[in-house]
Amino acid sequence: MKNITLFGMIFLSFIFARRDCLQHAEKDALGRTTRPGKDTLAISPSGHFYIHFDTTGNAAPDLTDSNSNGVPDYIDEVGIIADSAHHVLVDIMEWEEEPFDGEGGYDIYIMSYSSGVYGYSTPDDPSFNSDGQTSYLKIDNDYLGFNSIFNLSSSKIMQISVAHEYFHGLQWGYRKNTSGSKYFFEMTSMWFEDILIPDGNDYLDGWTDDLLDNPTADFDNTGDGYELALFGHYLSSFIDENGKTDEKNSRIMLAIWENFKSNSTSPSAFATIQSFLENQYNMSFTEAWVDFISRNLYNGIYEDMDNPFYYYIDQALIDPIGTNSTMLTGSVLSILFELDLDNKSAAIESFRIGELESLITIEHGIENFTGRVAIVSSTKPELNNLFWGSDITVEESFKNAEVHFVYGIDGTPITLPIVITAHTVPLPPSNLMAVVAQDSIILSWNPSPGPGGNLLYKVFRDNVSIYVLNDTNHVDQQNIEGGQPYTYKVTCRNQLVDGESSASNTISVMSWPDEEDVINSIIMNIYPNPVRQSQEITILYTFDSEYSNPIVDLINVRGEVVNSIKLSSFDQGWHRENINSILNNNPSNGVYFIRLQPDQESRQTKKITILN
Repeated sequence: MKNITLFGMIFLSFIFARRDCLQHAEKDALGRTTRPGKDTLAISPSGHFYIHFDTTGNAAPDLTDSNSNGVPDYIDEVGIIADSAHHVLVDIMEWEEEPFDGEGGYDIYIMSYSSGVYGYSTPDDPSFNSDGQTSYLKIDNDYLGFNSIFNLSSSKIMQISVAHEYFHGLQWGYRKNTSGSKYFFEMTSMWFEDILIPDGNDYLDGWTDDLLDNPTADFDNTGDGYELALFGHYLSSFIDENGKTDEKNSRIMLAIWENFKSNSTSPSAFATIQSFLENQYNMSFTEAWVDFISRNLYNGIYEDMDNPFYYYIDQALIDPIGTNSTMLTGSVLSILFELDLDNKSAAIESFRIGELESLITIEHGIENFTGRVAIVSSTKPELNNLFWGSDITVEESFKNAEVHFVYGIDGTPITLPIVITAHTVPLPPSNLMAVVAQDSIILSWNPSPGPGGNLLYKVFRDNVSIYVLNDTNHVDQQNIEGGQPYTYKVTCRNQLVDGESSASNTISVMSWPDEEDVINSIIMNIYPNPVRQSQEITILYTFDSEYSNPIVDLINVRGEVVNSIKLSSFDQGWHRENINSILNNNPSNGVYFIRLQPDQESRQTKKITILN
């Protein structure tokens, strides 16, 4: 079928070019499709490729033959890289060979194109082979005049072009037409060219801009598909464990194409990827897409993969996704914003944190969504963070950074309201507790999460400030009178920033009463609870009269007594005692009961949890 006219075939043919992906096949004066006519051909070293070229005219390559084998060096180079592409795709990565056209090897035609035209993969008429669509390649004769930010030689650009276009030749065997999924053909050819020639990186030379400049576009409408090679690398080097060290070991793209082939009329490439991820990786497309998009916010910050944010090393070579951000300013600034979510795109909203150390809280109006929150600082990478969206107080405070919300949803589109609040003054302490002693009240609380590391706590008794300290424990011994009610709360402030947090929870306690005022025998408190076996455990209890032999039992959930100890206090009144010896039998983890027995007639129990 070499160099002959295909009579009687008038058809619309899709031809892949790196800048113009849909073209008609060449036709003769009678409107018949035709392959290019060339003077001669050479066969690649493996014998798999027939390379057709002219020896005269403007389409002729440089005829220099350094090794005197009768074949121009340029044609030798084309054959070598074509053989390499075939070997990697078919022998290593296990793709099916391109459909056989019935004569000789796979055809490559050397043409003369203007600068910037990479080449074409042109399918023959579909009726020629019912099992798959045969095709041929057309590439430039010199690849001169290309402006490359990576300073690629013309030889390197030729290699990239052959790899890219030859992979299209295999794709025709899996799917005969590009209807609705042309972008997927280009995505995967761009992906493969970088696997075969990883030091080329031509796919980053402006081709990613359509995605990175418009990251909220639908997956199947981000551009012509060239920009989606990055997502191909995300799938084959990050999602597929087999490709983490060498993408040639990955089979995820092959499996997707095999699924795509098995549905020759439908579904679309998008539907194929969607169902494949759900069935084979137990993840939704939305989950993969928002994670992929969010990771591109960190592009260019790190030089290598020694970080938790990159999915592919080439991220070090390109700029991050472009976003418009809103500045969060003031001591406490809350912004309510809405994201319109669907299952094909990532909705993005971005905010900037200024010079003041800030801690953020995030609240969502509804629960049905999939999202990533990315905290990004190019000047202080140690601040960077990436986590799945939820109602949260971010544990670390930061400044001079951006907060990005990258969200989507599986299923029906929704509008998601979110509130982000930036706090430059500390959040309040929490879980304030009090233990009453004979002449004092012992207070403890959970620390404020910040922001800031120089936190001071102000203790209030009956709404009056009584003490300021940098600890989370305080013993109030100031004029404690017996049998009196007291209320406490605690606030927090950062020594470096003006402003004070709101108050913790308020707790009310009754101070230690006189003996004659105690009329019940009860367990007042056991602390800490839960208790670890390495900790000291204390019981606070009361007796309504004097007892001769009070004991405390440790009982498991089956009602069995695990251990018993005698108490050292017998008199009427309040008592506090260390009962750590009740854990001497090393009870296993779980829920237990402490039972107070002043005598055989009265018993009081309280539940505790024991941890290793």
